Amino acid sequence: MNANEMPPRDLWEVARRLRHDEPLDAGDARWVDTSPARVLGHERLLRSLGVDARTWTLRMDRARHCSLFSGHRGTGKSTELRRIAAQLHGPDLFHVVFLDLLREPMGGGRLQTPDVCLALCRRLAVELEQEGLELLGDGIRPLEAWLRTALQPGRERNGAPAKEPKADAERFVHAIERWVTLARSGADGLGAVHGAFRSGFDSFADGFNQWVAMARGRLKEEGRSRDLLFVLDGTDRIDGEDGRAFFGGDAHPLRRLDGVFVHCAPVQPIRPPGGLQPLFDHVVRLAPLTIHEKFDPGGPSLPVRVPSPAEASKRNGTRHRYELGPVPIPAAYDVMRQMILLRAPARFFDPDPVETGDWSLLDRLVAASGGHPRDLMRLLDHAFGHATGDRFDSEAVTEAIRAMAADYRRILEPDDYRLLAEIDRGGTGCTPHGEATSRLLANLALLEYDGDWWQSHPVIRTLPGYRAALEKVPAPG
Repeated sequence: MNANEMPPRDLWEVARRLRHDEPLDAGDARWVDTSPARVLGHERLLRSLGVDARTWTLRMDRARHCSLFSGHRGTGKSTELRRIAAQLHGPDLFHVVFLDLLREPMGGGRLQTPDVCLALCRRLAVELEQEGLELLGDGIRPLEAWLRTALQPGRERNGAPAKEPKADAERFVHAIERWVTLARSGADGLGAVHGAFRSGFDSFADGFNQWVAMARGRLKEEGRSRDLLFVLDGTDRIDGEDGRAFFGGDAHPLRRLDGVFVHCAPVQPIRPPGGLQPLFDHVVRLAPLTIHEKFDPGGPSLPVRVPSPAEASKRNGTRHRYELGPVPIPAAYDVMRQMILLRAPARFFDPDPVETGDWSLLDRLVAASGGHPRDLMRLLDHAFGHATGDRFDSEAVTEAIRAMAADYRRILEPDDYRLLAEIDRGGTGCTPHGEATSRLLANLALLEYDGDWWQSHPVIRTLPGYRAALEKVPAPG
């Protein structure tokens, strides 16, 4: 039993479970099935990969296929990708090469297409060696020769290379790591690496495709898998112009690479006006949990009604009014309550919701998160910082909401409040695409839900700047 499966003894141990910057590995006890509250799109993704979800067998081979798994940061994409990768790894399915770019020894502070290609080659070489497959040798020589030739200018600048290993796999990985060293040597080195890739990408792709074809054939021949699947996590961290290039212009050369790929993607680059969706075979969006339908925050006040688990089964009980949000969707609140309780059991709340049936404290956290899982953890983390004893109480939750609102206030401009208020006042079709909304979607000030409708983050609606802007926006109709 690992530390996350044992009941926490105090609030300090609860706080250690609130790491909101790390995905959950497959089998983590803190995982919650969120499908009752949002569209996961897993079945459609599996079908696009050629997998029959009823029998968990690969029914259709694809020479080239590229899917995007997109959404806001913190909605659980990396966690879900890890579960999907674990489910698809097997003799009747794929040998899954899972590449976490945030944990790879990459060069430079920015990720671009050449960096991803290098990391992909390195990870595949390491995994094949671990499998005990002699798949390098003749199969890898064209790609290895290309790497060595392209690297020559960097070798001359950096002196004679160290003595190289004799084993094919070690020598190949060593060549890639010299590329990474060159990229880390400064702007000139990074430019040399990227320039060599862009000028010689067709030769790189030919060598990569020959290697992958041999690997696919050997894995199938030995009954280890039916095909190779590359799952790339961390590509959603490619920001700004680099992101637009990777999911836009660079997507064309990436389609030269043979294999079945699933890329993690941020929410904004695949939305209009970029029009990038046609560049990929399938797109899955993992939205925040839909905790309510879209509403007008300037409209009439409505009582918020969230039944406790016992009340939901009996269809009776009292209702509570909270400071944030419209009429909630009970199934979504139930899912997010589970997320909280798997990290902070009920006894760490005052009042204890299980003993008293009063879920108002947890539901204030859910409402303030906007259905965004990582922000729910951030709120709990803020509440821990403001707790004065060994339990979360109303004052700690109130201060947590204020603290998160202050986080957003620091990154918003006056025009942002006006745009957010206009979107909130508009109906579900009010999704004005542009640079401003792309930025607001990227920093989570604006959340996109299933059904492609947008709403401002709930804590932003507590800020004076937003309230002032809302008063100036005419009511619909």
